[in-house]
Amino acid sequence: MKQTKQADIQQEFNLSSTTWLQAKAQADELGLTVSEYVSLLVDEDKNPARRRKKVLTFPAPLSKEAENRYDREIKEFEKQEKKNAQKGAVTVEEFMKLLDK
Repeated sequence: MKQTKQADIQQEFNLSSTTWLQAKAQADELGLTVSEYVSLLVDEDKNPARRRKKVLTFPAPLSKEAENRYDREIKEFEKQEKKNAQKGAVTVEEFMKLLDK
């Protein structure tokens, strides 16, 4: 499916906080912005068979840009984890000592 470049339109619309949080969580899980996620939903809804069934399948294949961003964020997170590694505790006594620091 060939996609043509179209001008972005900025439009405000209202969602319940629950719907927003669910959309944000799904978008984050897919490595997308909420806008990209909504666009995927709209694209899926263009299929008449899907509209009749009211079924959407996810996760959709990620764009190369989203995959690259996901990989970068994972590497950055792992780097931060190594940099800020903290000593763990095995016993309650060790744990209490760590809390006192």
